[in-house]
Amino acid sequence: RLFAEKKFLQTETENKIREALEKLPERERKIIEMTYWLNYPPRKIAEILDLKPNTVSVILKRAKETLKKFLS
Repeated sequence: RLFAEKKFLQTETENKIREALEKLPERERKIIEMTYWLNYPPRKIAEILDLKPNTVSVILKRAKETLKKFLS
């Protein structure tokens, strides 16, 4: 029973995160995905998206702050 409750909470959390990600602008969502799913460093993301690495870091920071607001 405890496993079922844990699984339910995990699925619910995943759904909330997915919904929050969908609310982000496309560029922010791409940067989040490349950072956390593909484990790309800012320099590689910058190269792919034709941005400066510092710009990628700033966008990532803002995107994380926005996600926190969506999830709280």
